[in-house]
Amino acid sequence: MSDGRVDIPAQIEALYARGDYQGVIRIAEAAPGSVRGDAGALFWIGLSHALTGAHVRAMTTLKVALDLRPGDPAIMSALARTHLLIGNAAAADLLMARLAASAERDPAFAHHLTEALVQAGRREDAFRNAFSSVERFKNPLLDLGLAETALRTKRIDVGAAAARRAYARLGAVPAVLRVAGAAAIAVGDETWLHEIVGATSKAPDEHAALMFDFWTSVLMSGEQLQAALRAAELAAARTPTAARLRALADLRLAARDIRGAEEAAIAAIARQPNDAAAMTLLARCRMINGDLADAKRILNEAIGKDGDCAVACDYLTQIDPGALTSDMASRLEKLLASGALKADDETKALLALARRDEAIDEHARAFRRIIAAKAVAARTAKTAGAGYDPEATQARLKRMRDIFEGPIAGPPGAIAPQPIFIVGMPRSGTSLVEQILASHEDVYGGGELPGMIGVLNEFAGLAESRERGLAAIKENAGRWRNRLISGLPEEARSRKFFTDKHPLNFWSVGLIRALLPEAKIVNLSRPPVDVCLSILRFRFFGDYDFANEIDSVAHYYSAYTRMTAHWRSLFGEMIHDVEYERLVAAPEPEIRALLSFCGLSFAEQCLAFHETKRAVITHSAPQVREPLNARAIERREKYGDALKPLEDALARFGVAAD
Repeated sequence: MSDGRVDIPAQIEALYARGDYQGVIRIAEAAPGSVRGDAGALFWIGLSHALTGAHVRAMTTLKVALDLRPGDPAIMSALARTHLLIGNAAAADLLMARLAASAERDPAFAHHLTEALVQAGRREDAFRNAFSSVERFKNPLLDLGLAETALRTKRIDVGAAAARRAYARLGAVPAVLRVAGAAAIAVGDETWLHEIVGATSKAPDEHAALMFDFWTSVLMSGEQLQAALRAAELAAARTPTAARLRALADLRLAARDIRGAEEAAIAAIARQPNDAAAMTLLARCRMINGDLADAKRILNEAIGKDGDCAVACDYLTQIDPGALTSDMASRLEKLLASGALKADDETKALLALARRDEAIDEHARAFRRIIAAKAVAARTAKTAGAGYDPEATQARLKRMRDIFEGPIAGPPGAIAPQPIFIVGMPRSGTSLVEQILASHEDVYGGGELPGMIGVLNEFAGLAESRERGLAAIKENAGRWRNRLISGLPEEARSRKFFTDKHPLNFWSVGLIRALLPEAKIVNLSRPPVDVCLSILRFRFFGDYDFANEIDSVAHYYSAYTRMTAHWRSLFGEMIHDVEYERLVAAPEPEIRALLSFCGLSFAEQCLAFHETKRAVITHSAPQVREPLNARAIERREKYGDALKPLEDALARFGVAAD
């Protein structure tokens, strides 16, 4: 300023632009009178509070800013997003309605409405708004919202194209880099990514790491696991905080890198010894590797440090339902009553309490908690524009039956190692059967491999009819076969067989027979009430959107039975059925028959499968470490009449309860 005084609002804006959010807050607190009537300065201060986790202070500050400048769409959007962060959905909806009212005629309102919809979890709505806004206004700034929402909704090509347009027209400015980096990783453009990362080199390390965190968030939202992992590696390398190392551990775990996940979790705990979430991740690694005693010890320690850690309680009860003490349960119940838990933690707290109820023979209360937990999960999914779509499942069933009205011949020649697909509904015993087979020296247990599911999804996009399905297989069979083998780890290639136990491969049986006629297919069957109850007892994500409501899981089970009946009509004895209850009642003859079908010699270690040391990354990790028992079979009897809503739902969809 000309008189030599410091322009506080300008300094605040400059600090915010550099990513120094704590600096913004320090100046604002040191000179409150300099910003009291300045809506712009208050806007940056409110955003800084939000970005440093002080959401209530952010809301208060942004309210004042909006009072000073009532028609500002940026302040409206920021305040709406802050309301969402503290659970004020109704207030956020009112602000988004104000933004929507002007979004069709003003690009600024359209842009900020997209931001608010993303924060609200309404990703499909956000994408539609961003897409129509770009078409309507031809404004390069709107490409930023389109790029982000397209990536979050798995429209990778659309997102990358929008990010490239923005990068070309606006340059390597921070707002563009926030989406361009995620797009470059998603499409695997290493040259572009190197250029983008280089553009962050002059930024403070924390500022750059925050941008990489944003890439991780966008890519995870779009279920781009490997891409998100790459972004998380960049963030943790730039500024390795406990939170970033914890996020890295979580993503490595999802990518089946158990050793890497354990290393990241240990590093997070070294930086923040009381980090219960990082301790829970470490315990999860120990569970996967079969060290249940140490996992239980770590989880108890985590809960001791943070009794509010619902995820630790969830995993503890998965190992031992009776390990949740009355004090722990009382703490969770108080948290639930206070409404202080986030939606996913609320779900996990309720499921942990339900398992404890089972352990003390309070099964009616357990079922009420299970239904309450799943109602939270279903509500979260629907808010995000997801959730189970029975019509889509029906259409998928019809399309697969139409395409595979008869077997489709594929390419000749076997691949090595030979695949064994273990299919069925989730929680039907697929992990158990894989553990039995993986105990054989000639078999590598692959777990839930992504390869065939990825091939099925690509096939579904190409094959709208039997004719197109035949053409797709003829044109892509070699590439798809190579993809399935090239994605295997080195250890698998040294064995004669490998297993893929992704349960949802039951949709793929016709395609498996066409592409890999030498593959063995094992189908797990278990009484429908038992399967559906077991699904409801756990939290599922992604493609398992049917797992959140009684009607949804019953409808999906019905689709499974009809799809499987169709495959049996085509392939008969080429599918080997394993009935869970018969396996538990008479393991040796069932295991001998299973091994014979797969072309494997009998091996005693397959009877002692629970002693086999290997990673098991499913909810069944604790159970496969135990000898066969009837506990899961007996559970239904203990629930008794509480399960009538589930039995009725199955009956409505044509499935007999027994």
